[in-house]
Amino acid sequence: SFFKGFPKGPPPELMELWGETAYRYAQMLLSKGDDKGAVEAYRYILMGNVEKDVKRQIQTEMAELCVKVGLDSSGAERTKYFKEGRDLCNEVQWKGDPDMFFGKTVVILTHMKIAEGDKKGAQKVINEYMPMLRQIDDNLKKENMPMRYSPMAQCRFLYGTLNEEEGKKLFADKSTEAEGLKQIEAALRHYFTVVIKYRPAIGPPK
Repeated sequence: SFFKGFPKGPPPELMELWGETAYRYAQMLLSKGDDKGAVEAYRYILMGNVEKDVKRQIQTEMAELCVKVGLDSSGAERTKYFKEGRDLCNEVQWKGDPDMFFGKTVVILTHMKIAEGDKKGAQKVINEYMPMLRQIDDNLKKENMPMRYSPMAQCRFLYGTLNEEEGKKLFADKSTEAEGLKQIEAALRHYFTVVIKYRPAIGPPK
């Protein structure tokens, strides 16, 4: 009721209270499993005066949540949430240098492509953003940050799963067995890199 009382956003005197309350409201809804309600609460946050760095974080978290809600939906509703997620990712990418939030948007966009059944499109996303992902890796090294924070780990793992799925399909047919083997080898290279370089990001080997 509080938020709906200001359909165009909060007045200046309520700006700080608005942002803090909206974020807490979103977290409360998430803890209750109300993901759709949490998306709406995130929309309220962005209606306020949010600092640039905080805004990038909020937009990235909201994009992840839009994908989650979209995956649990179908038809027009899924399309709506995926579009909102893509729009948020695009804004994060266009209004900032490659950083951790930028890297997370690449992972989010890749997940959406996979969910839509566009595996080649998912690989294209990773390939197009690979220079920026490498830059994020380099920045982490310069700052002596643990590599487990790099979004490259998730992207390479996703790429590996795509190679593996395609490889198994091709390997099952004698006429495409050789190409299937190449795909499986590529998958193993991605998995090996993730385990050796980013193991803390995926947990201990089982």
